[in-house]
Amino acid sequence: MGIVQFVLGLVATYFLVVVLYYVGSCIFRMIQFGKAGVQGTWKAWIPFYWNYIEFDLYYKKEYFWVWLALVALAGIFSKSDALATIFNLAQAVLMVLLFYNKAKSYGKGGGFTAGLVLLNIIFEGILALGPAEYQGNASQGIAFVDQGIDKVKELFGGKKEE
Repeated sequence: MGIVQFVLGLVATYFLVVVLYYVGSCIFRMIQFGKAGVQGTWKAWIPFYWNYIEFDLYYKKEYFWVWLALVALAGIFSKSDALATIFNLAQAVLMVLLFYNKAKSYGKGGGFTAGLVLLNIIFEGILALGPAEYQGNASQGIAFVDQGIDKVKELFGGKKEE
């Protein structure tokens, strides 16, 4: 009986930590969305939708679709270690770039980006509760990704961005 109770205790503790992390990060994201002037801070609670909002605020919303495709491709090729690793690394690079642009949008630098990557919940809290103000989208984009997005838009009859 002792080992079963121990394992159930570990599972319950893990579940509690995950729920607290999710709730805390959503609350911090709500505050950040409020600072950025997003109407309806409830959007911070919906997975993938808050990613879309963050790509729109801090980077380019088209990059959200690139990131989402990488997530899907990593799942599709999960049986192939090499391909899944490549897609996971690509999406991780895109998220680091998002964190960099997020830090720049609040007037922070590369060190703060490292904090967002390594100690996310703490640095999200600093952005939300600290004096940092949203200064607008600071993204420059990635040239070859922008060219690819423009080609896809042209292919499907969309207008090319200047």
